[in-house]
Amino acid sequence: MSHIKFTHHNKHEQQFVATLRKKVNLYFKENNISNKANAKMVIKTIALVSMYLLPFVLILSVPMNNWLAFASVVVMGIGIAGVGMGVMHDACHGAYSKKEWVNKLLSGSLYLLGSNVLNWKIQHNVLHHTYTNISGLDEDIDSKGPIRLSEHKPFRKFHKYQFLYVFFFYGLMTLVMLTNDFTRLYKYAQMGLIKSQNKKLSTEFWKMLFRKVVYLTVVFGLPLWLTRFNFWQVLLGFVIMHWVASIILSFVFQMAHVVEGAEQPEKENEMQTDWYVHQLKTTSDFARDNKILSWYVGGLNFQIEHHLFPNICHVHYKKLAPIVQETAAEFGFTYNIKPTFRSALISHFHRLRELGKHSFMVHQKIRVTKKFTFDMAHALYGYDGPCRNIHGHTYHFSVTLIGEAIQDNTHPKNGMVIDFTELKQIVSEKVIQVFDHALVLNANSPHSKMNELKDTFEKVIYVDYQPSCENLILDFLSRIKNCLPSTISIHNLRLDETLTSYAEWFASDNNI
Repeated sequence: MSHIKFTHHNKHEQQFVATLRKKVNLYFKENNISNKANAKMVIKTIALVSMYLLPFVLILSVPMNNWLAFASVVVMGIGIAGVGMGVMHDACHGAYSKKEWVNKLLSGSLYLLGSNVLNWKIQHNVLHHTYTNISGLDEDIDSKGPIRLSEHKPFRKFHKYQFLYVFFFYGLMTLVMLTNDFTRLYKYAQMGLIKSQNKKLSTEFWKMLFRKVVYLTVVFGLPLWLTRFNFWQVLLGFVIMHWVASIILSFVFQMAHVVEGAEQPEKENEMQTDWYVHQLKTTSDFARDNKILSWYVGGLNFQIEHHLFPNICHVHYKKLAPIVQETAAEFGFTYNIKPTFRSALISHFHRLRELGKHSFMVHQKIRVTKKFTFDMAHALYGYDGPCRNIHGHTYHFSVTLIGEAIQDNTHPKNGMVIDFTELKQIVSEKVIQVFDHALVLNANSPHSKMNELKDTFEKVIYVDYQPSCENLILDFLSRIKNCLPSTISIHNLRLDETLTSYAEWFASDNNI
């Protein structure tokens, strides 16, 4: 398997990560609580497991008509989806308990769905959580039959109808896993991921086969043996249960990553962002104030918090969310949140429709430039020409940024790489207002000892470099680069000192 790396060179991103982790650790320390499950989580575990098992016991032990049986298998589907999201998910991440045997035991609740824990841990914990929304690595955004979930996957004409037929194919997820687990296990072995988990392919294959036979014997065989229902009725009930569970699981997972504002970056050998920032860019929260939904989906509506801190039990996400959101705002990072379940669902369908179009606008890098003018005087100490004396220029400063235009109908800056007004505010505050009509001198020159200069002029700036055009542009770069949104980078800067003389800085020249 080819590995990619996330860079840790951006000091602004590093500071964000350090600050966020410190705040989250402080929350648990100040409140003197564990970051694992609590008593409420244990009660929920019992409730969700019972929602799955009790209807099944009733089907086996109590004579019932077809409609009551139908209602029972629907409740079973709701129950097993809840177990998957609210119990198994935490356990597989090691977030349920500090005791490994507890996590291992509750991870096994996945077998109640006929699936496989090892496959899940590789597909979800390793691939999805490490390479979130990166096509070709994150299988959650791989095409699901005729459904296109990634803008980097091939487009087909029938994709324009995917927002209509998505219900049917989302409902097949857990049914497909019954057989697909075998091919997936082999695929992971070929990628070296089975070995990385200290497992053997042959052993895991036979263990998986045994578990699936037991599952089908219990869930499919017992109703045939103990009830009046015939083969086709049991098969229909089995399919309905899985369809209900699959619909719930598919939509909940996709509403966190395939929505407007959640990025799908291209795969690179070295991703030019910190892993924590990558999670922030590719994930979305939704319906955080819906207590019933939050209880049922196991905090998966707090996906940002979950992706940043997967080893923390979801019962704590409600308290952590404001900390994460405030810290993101403090450092200028976008925190993607859909206020309600309905808005998240609509956003997912909008995204499905966008992905169902062969749009020339998808994933296109665009450069935008803003020009500024200011007047400044300086002197080049030690220079062997007349410019060693104090003199002035009318400077023309051009800032060129590169990024993708926002394609989000709910975003106020839809269609823009950056609002020119926002760029103007940043550059004006950090550069123009500082240097306009100022006298800039080398702090290492004798000028710095001439106190009468400051007495005579209002704006005298002493810098720790020779204030040449070349050094000024580097100073300007350092002042504005960390003030830009994380989705945008500086492509190049140009500082014109005269009509015929200028200095330029390019990111590409500096391997940035």
